[in-house]
This record gives sequence, structure tokens and C-alpha cells, in this order.
Amino acid sequence: MTRHQGLALFGLGRPGEAIEAHGAAASIARQAGEPLQEPVALVSLTSAYAMTKQVDKAIAAGEQATALFIRIGTPGRAVGQLINMTTALSIANRNEEALVLVKRAVQLSRDTGDRTDLAFSLGQLAAVMHALDDYDREALHSTYREALDALRATGNRRYELSALLGTASSSRR
Repeated sequence: MTRHQGLALFGLGRPGEAIEAHGAAASIARQAGEPLQEPVALVSLTSAYAMTKQVDKAIAAGEQATALFIRIGTPGRAVGQLINMTTALSIANRNEEALVLVKRAVQLSRDTGDRTDLAFSLGQLAAVMHALDDYDREALHSTYREALDALRATGNRRYELSALLGTASSSRR
């Protein structure tokens, strides 16, 4: 079975078979020595686990994918996977754990200098901070502001409104 079969199976409402297909795709890619296909299959496996509320398994697969993306020199994909795992944890109301992962995404984005990844990581950080009951209003505002600045530096006007709304919202609390 392939990753594409897993996607189709999930779309057909057969999540157990989809998880099996994604796991098989990762295994086949590993055995074949396909450096990019293994973590890509693990991303799909992470999502399938997350959508079936198997968060711990999602995080385990996601950590594997993140490590592989870093190893093969695609840190932007690692950032994306960290954000995906953060979302899975947030949905499960495990915001303290999500905060740890999203801070890793922010740091990796800073380390690579990718302003787009930084903007999305900061936006996710702000969302997690918002979900925490005891967030610091000034830190939240500063995070939204930095995300907005990063978006402006990339010329990505599509998401600028979202960051502007977050900045305005955080300054009114």
C-alpha cells in the first residue's frame, strides 16, 4: 500500500486501513532508501493518527518525520511538521506540550532565517499562548507583532490580515 492509498482510504472513512497504509508507505520508503518519501509518509501517518485522536502515536510519528527532515536538510518541512504536531496537541487540550513544540518550530525558523516559516510558527505560538489560561498579554502582543513583521518582510499579504487582527485583539485585552 502507498501513502496515496492511505489518503484515499481515509477519505473513504476507513481510518484504520489508512493508518496501516501510511505506516507501510513509510516502511517501504525506508527499505528503498528514499530519503524524502519516508518522512512524507510519516507526515501522513501523523495526520491520520491525529484525526483519529491517537495523539501520542501522532506525536511519535511526527517526531520521527521531524528528525528525518532535519537530517536530509529540509528544515522548513520540519517546521511544518512541528506546527502540525502542535495543532494535534492543542486540539487535545494539551497546550503545555504544544507550547514546547511550537517554541522548537520558532527556534528552528530563526536558526534557518526563513521568514515565512517564522511567521507561521509565531502565529501558531500566539494561538497556543491564547489557549493557555495564564498567558502574558504583552508577550502575546509581541508575538503577533513579530509574526506580522515577518509576513510583511516576505511580502505575504494573504496572511497579513490574520496577524493584524491578532495584534489588535491582543492589545485590547
